[in-house]
Amino acid sequence: MDLFKLKMNSNVLLCYMQEQGYSRMMLDEVSKVISFLLSKENNKWDSYDDALDEYLAPYRSSSTSTLSNKVSRFNAVVAFDLYGKLPDGYPDNRLIQKGAYYKLNNSYRFYIDTFKLALTRKVLSESTIRCYIGNAASILLKFQERGHTNLNDVRERDLVAIFYNDGNLTSTDYRAIFLRFLKDADLEPDLAHRLRIWTPKYKKRKKNIQYLTTEEAEIIRDTLRTGEGLSYRDRAIGTLLYYTALRSVDIAKLKMSDIDWENDLICIVQEKNDMPWIAPLSAPVGNAIYDYIEKERPPVNDPHLFISLHRPFKGVTRKTISGIVLNRIFDAACLRMKENDRRGSHLFRHHLTNVMLEHGVRGTVISNALGHQGTASIEPYLNTDFKNLKECALSIDMYPLQLKGTMYGL
Repeated sequence: MDLFKLKMNSNVLLCYMQEQGYSRMMLDEVSKVISFLLSKENNKWDSYDDALDEYLAPYRSSSTSTLSNKVSRFNAVVAFDLYGKLPDGYPDNRLIQKGAYYKLNNSYRFYIDTFKLALTRKVLSESTIRCYIGNAASILLKFQERGHTNLNDVRERDLVAIFYNDGNLTSTDYRAIFLRFLKDADLEPDLAHRLRIWTPKYKKRKKNIQYLTTEEAEIIRDTLRTGEGLSYRDRAIGTLLYYTALRSVDIAKLKMSDIDWENDLICIVQEKNDMPWIAPLSAPVGNAIYDYIEKERPPVNDPHLFISLHRPFKGVTRKTISGIVLNRIFDAACLRMKENDRRGSHLFRHHLTNVMLEHGVRGTVISNALGHQGTASIEPYLNTDFKNLKECALSIDMYPLQLKGTMYGL
């Protein structure tokens, strides 16, 4: 591992970060990484992975967020040294390989590679494939950690231990992904069958989830209209969520060119399913976006519509929208202030679906408006369609009740 290039060019990295307006704390962290590497350049590290292990040693008892930040700063230095890449506000995950897959032995990696190849042949988005691969690799890693280096060594007790957590079953999605892995990973038929029948059975349950009430929706709408306590950016993002129910990942990836001002349209390709989605640019949405562009958006060349509030100015991430921005909106509206109250962006998709259902909009139209691939996707929203559910209620007039102290009747 040669650090000569880093020694000669480290000042270029630090000067660039200073010019881009990175914080003093960030500069100090990166300087600390450089000093660590150069002060121990005679160590017999085989790779930057070995150097990172030693660098993180004093912080092993720290919180997950602290360790993540340490790795991110370290990666920034390595990316500059190996690829000449200057920081752009996002971590470079090519360097320090993360995730369960990289901890698997060759036998398990082969199964995951085969599973991934099968998934790529289906009509699935990249994000869905990553989800399936990550969860399948996580399950195999648990087998490996229990001392089983091959699937043939796995027994029923191992599957029970993995799919039960403190006596409670894990999520149905987790089990469904494992069953799909058994089907698509090209396992020996007898092995796949044995693992399938050993996998714990789930009783299908439909849990009630929090939804936006009519009163809450009106308060949020008024808060977004006045903009009190919100930046122009956060107000525009909230207005998009409220009127279009776009997924947070699609709002994060929204580009300036996706707004067709002449025809009053928003045109994108959805991240989740790679399907095109076109919606009218309503007056509230268009005005909120225009105000943001004219009054607050930094004058940068980044094609993304929504830009971070601080240097280096880059497109916002999904986490920024679903976390920071939504919290600001609900805080400004003084809604859902309890610890366990739901505040996710999916609330707006649920709300818009309910509004359309209450007005008798057909399922196909609702699915197209939300960017779903089929009408079956709206089924989870039906449990809060109270207007139409009441019409399905049966009269109890034919079934007299016995009341305390009486015989029958009301």
